[in-house]
Amino acid sequence: MSEPSGEVCIIDVIRVLVVEDNLSTRLLLRDFLDQLDGVEVCGEAADGQEALALIQAHAPDLITLDLIMPHISGHGLLLALREHPPPKRPKILVISHAGSDQVVEETLTLGADFYLLKPVNLAEVAHSIYMLCQKKPSNPRPLLGKILWLLEQMEVPCDLIGCRGAALAAEALCKVGCGEMYLKEAYLTATKELHTSPENVEKNIRDYIEKLHKKGSPAYQRLMGGMPDRRPKNSAFLTKLTNAVRSDL
Repeated sequence: MSEPSGEVCIIDVIRVLVVEDNLSTRLLLRDFLDQLDGVEVCGEAADGQEALALIQAHAPDLITLDLIMPHISGHGLLLALREHPPPKRPKILVISHAGSDQVVEETLTLGADFYLLKPVNLAEVAHSIYMLCQKKPSNPRPLLGKILWLLEQMEVPCDLIGCRGAALAAEALCKVGCGEMYLKEAYLTATKELHTSPENVEKNIRDYIEKLHKKGSPAYQRLMGGMPDRRPKNSAFLTKLTNAVRSDL
């Protein structure tokens, strides 16, 4: 992580352009940012070339920028913005796997305002955005961000609706506790946000857990305390997830 550079802006609603070539990561960022207070995703781009067009069209307040992308890389985008600055210059939050001192220094020299290294805590992304744009959230959801970050480490795409349902249910359980009655209430919380039925929430979470179990990533095994013989029930998985989040609060 680097220190922020340049002057700050003060914005009521922060309009963010997500620039990331990995579809799963891009959708995860979009869904997370859409839940933040005072943040609006105004566009998504899979490479620097698409991003340049969207910057002209939407004039975002901030860009989350990956570096390694096809067509025009993150460095190429920064260079283009420096050589042909738009009327409104957005803040640039770089989120990248490339983390050598040389790369970070070059990136900041080209005009990036802040640098986060992948894998990144989504709550830290939110903090960085608010910091760069000098906006204090009135209703932040760092708990949801932490849960999504834990699920992301399990190497199954987080754009699946079951992942979102599991995260929302776990967020509710962290606040009220675990148990059959609380689990039903957690499903209802997810139902309202996903605009679906409790039955669909339960099924999508079950399907998502099945994918996690088949993948069997190290993060999944750590959460479950070893590799289960069979797919855990929704209640068992959500209890483990909730306890993991609570233990780190």
